[in-house]
Amino acid sequence: MNEGVSVIMTFYNEKIEWIEQSINSIINQTHNNLELILVYDNPEYNSLFNKVQSLVHNNKKIKLFKNKKNIGLARSLNFAIKQAKFDYIARMDADDIAERERISIQLKSLKDNKADIIGSNCILIDEEDNELGITNYPTDPKKINILLPYTNCLAHPTWLARKILFLELGGYFNYKCSQDYDLLLRARNKKFKLINTENNLLRYRVRQNSIGNSRALNQYLTANYIRKVNKSKSYDEKLVRNFELTKESNRTFLEIINSPKNVGSISKIAMELLIPFRHKYGLSYLINLYQTRIIKHSIARN
Repeated sequence: MNEGVSVIMTFYNEKIEWIEQSINSIINQTHNNLELILVYDNPEYNSLFNKVQSLVHNNKKIKLFKNKKNIGLARSLNFAIKQAKFDYIARMDADDIAERERISIQLKSLKDNKADIIGSNCILIDEEDNELGITNYPTDPKKINILLPYTNCLAHPTWLARKILFLELGGYFNYKCSQDYDLLLRARNKKFKLINTENNLLRYRVRQNSIGNSRALNQYLTANYIRKVNKSKSYDEKLVRNFELTKESNRTFLEIINSPKNVGSISKIAMELLIPFRHKYGLSYLINLYQTRIIKHSIARN
């Protein structure tokens, strides 16, 4: 098996040490028939681009692009897909590290299971490369289809997919966040087969200022909107593009949903039950939280 794989990665303001780790982890894969497409989406800051350019300029497997202006993650990824020459597309983030056999294992599993897109489990690391834990995503496509309307269960930087999936779905829609969740729901609606491998094939960096942490409310509400539009099979980009949240509202929401993590299990439940009274979006968040837990528990038993 030596099918070509195009790995697509965007970068914006990551540390050059992380970017170098990420690039090397792809270039040194056991599956050697690949290309790496890098798209820089912070063109006003040339210093980082120049550093990356000096890292990769002699490598024929790497294509490096710089956007003329900041266009966001979704459009940068769509541009990268258009540059891809192979029939398989893998995702990678500029601050993560792929295990050496990631592409080989995923490509074989994708083909063996006649799937259209595959993710993997991850080893969580902090900003100093210390291990924090591991993920436990479902691998059975039936369980993934049950869980997906409630929560994302294929980690975006672990994806490997057939290029035709992106083409038939029209690529990523231009949400400010949760673009991957939207694409998975549309893939599910179109009956594409989604799976995970149980292997831990990516070291996923948890950053203090990552979008999942610093923009928690925006991400939560966008994901809720995505669920609604995919359920109705409609789409109106304006509603997302024009939707903004105040920093104060997001800060309060982040403090509330994170506070139960620091107390015992009984107090945690009590604090969670108080969430609806502490934020205007608290009730919908709590309903989604417990609904997701029930579904996860249910599919874990079966």
